[in-house]
Amino acid sequence: MQIIRQATYKTTQWSGGITREICIFPATASLAARNFDLRISSAVIDTPESNFSDFTGYRRYLMPLNGEIVLYPGASESQSAAENGAVGEENAVKLSATDLFEFDGAQPMRSRNTPGAVDFNVIVRRDLPITARIALDNCSTLPNGRTILFALTDCLIDDTPLARHDAAICEGVYAVKGSATLIHLP
Repeated sequence: MQIIRQATYKTTQWSGGITREICIFPATASLAARNFDLRISSAVIDTPESNFSDFTGYRRYLMPLNGEIVLYPGASESQSAAENGAVGEENAVKLSATDLFEFDGAQPMRSRNTPGAVDFNVIVRRDLPITARIALDNCSTLPNGRTILFALTDCLIDDTPLARHDAAICEGVYAVKGSATLIHLP
């Protein structure tokens, strides 16, 4: 098991705030080169609205960790989410802190956010078979294979403590106590 502490996340600026890269696979890949299979990150969104980058060829999973995030699928970059008549409030998706929202990385997307909102973001190559879920039951078993765990609360992986918003890369079967996002690669 490899523990990744929040204090060690790679932090970079983007147009809407700060992003913290939790992990990227393969480790030699980069976001800019778009040569990764899987990237997991968390962003602080300082702006009240933001446009999502085009990730054609990828699937995305998103959920808020703090604050409110409302998505507007199909919204254009040239108009604000509120002004774009084709994507009115009836198409808005208010994200839940207990559910990962999945969408195609090529889909135009805008968000309206409470300033300072924090998200959890998974970007995975479209053809890579993963399962992504939230474990809130306070006792889960990780399946065989590789699982990336992101702690939503303080957790225990077997007897190893994991602080809220820390991550772990686990190979094999482990017992988890606490709430976490689980990204499983077969």
